[in-house]
Amino acid sequence: MAKLDHLALLEELTRLSAYSETTEEGHFSTGFHVVPEHLKAFDPTVLLVLGNRGCGKSYLFQAVTRHGLAGDLRRLVPTARIPAAAHWVEGFTNEGKGRPDTATLISHFKKEPRAAQDFWLAALVRSLQPLLQGAGQPCDELWRLPGARLGQWLEFVAEHGEAVTEVLDHLDDLLQQKQEVVFVGYDELDTLLDDDPARSGHALVGLIAFWARFHRRWKVLRPKLFLRTDLYRKFSTQGGADLAKLSANRVEIRWSDLALHGVLCKQILNLPDPGWGTFLGLKPTREDPRLGKLLEQRQPVDFKPAYQALIGEYMGEGPRKGLAFRWPIEHVRDGLGTAHPRAMVELFRIAAERQRSTGRLPPRLPGDPPGRGTRQTLLQPFHLRRALSDVSRIHVDHVGDVWSWMEQFRQLTSGRQTPTEREAWTELLEASWARWAVPPNRDPESFLDELLDIGVLRTRPDGRIDASDLYLDGLGLRRKGGVRRK
Repeated sequence: MAKLDHLALLEELTRLSAYSETTEEGHFSTGFHVVPEHLKAFDPTVLLVLGNRGCGKSYLFQAVTRHGLAGDLRRLVPTARIPAAAHWVEGFTNEGKGRPDTATLISHFKKEPRAAQDFWLAALVRSLQPLLQGAGQPCDELWRLPGARLGQWLEFVAEHGEAVTEVLDHLDDLLQQKQEVVFVGYDELDTLLDDDPARSGHALVGLIAFWARFHRRWKVLRPKLFLRTDLYRKFSTQGGADLAKLSANRVEIRWSDLALHGVLCKQILNLPDPGWGTFLGLKPTREDPRLGKLLEQRQPVDFKPAYQALIGEYMGEGPRKGLAFRWPIEHVRDGLGTAHPRAMVELFRIAAERQRSTGRLPPRLPGDPPGRGTRQTLLQPFHLRRALSDVSRIHVDHVGDVWSWMEQFRQLTSGRQTPTEREAWTELLEASWARWAVPPNRDPESFLDELLDIGVLRTRPDGRIDASDLYLDGLGLRRKGGVRRK
């Protein structure tokens, strides 16, 4: 067996990619970790797929629409209800030039909210163009319309809406005869909202209403709406009976500790160096031609050897510093106790970059069992702790893209101590409430409740309010009695 080059392994560790960032075909497939529970999203009866930001909704969506992994997933998990004869179609993403931009949609439907369903009908026909070749008029006319001209789309549907619906009825009948199904996926739906979600949500509410109207009419034209959990809660009232119809068939993407260990270790194991399996002490159960080396550990503790190899037994000198096996997941949880792959992978990538910048490997540790020489790890606990601060700042920057109030909230919290009583948080928000151009909620109390509901803040057992490590440094908060990480 060739001797391991630990510096080369460390260099490769800096190339890990956060769970939704890799688009290159080979890297996407080998980095994709199959979680059987998540494959329920592809069940034909499921219409609504929920999950918090960073949970991998887009990753699932891209796996089947852009990377054609549906057959591979069905092969690996035969019990998953993934139809063999299925077409995967992108109904909406925030990319491309084939439709009006999101700013146009938001602005227009603020003025004409009822027109949103007409837009989604036109968008559906354009998405299904490859399956509707030969349909003739009026579809040909719609396909010739410029992608950016929303007004022309709506005028078309006003004139030809019934005829277009009949074309889709015919397609549904034809696909039923062939025993085929079409999944139309809608991702990045949070981009349909602006700084005032209450007034800008008409495009999203229109999409929900559109499919509430048609999902029983069409048997094999099936929508998949990938929606953030906090938006689902917020629009559960605006969506009314329409959202209730779709919600009856929903799943939520959640990550167990077992799955989080699995996605990190699978990404590392599929880095180019063939020595990773030996170094981590993890033996792949098999190697798939598309998904790479696969792991099927049955409980979290099965991954403990990998953390011992990467970091050591503890996050410092002795048990009081915490077990290296448990520390990473516990410190990337939000205020709801939820952890996602993006922060987990970024933690190790950044720690590797910090370790590499020193130009040396960590000091060797005693062998296991004691007395058997020494062993070489790749990451000093110190660099993981510092990387956590970076992850927190990156995370707060990212969520600021979807929570427009985050930057102003960060300005309020920067330099303040935590935990504090609820009254202190309320007073902080009340003192600045008049300075918000668009208030983030009805009143300070409601906003504080929202911050707790979405996991930005958390309530400690003693009743005081705090931020988890995932948000602590990103919000510029300082924990009482602790030493701030630099």
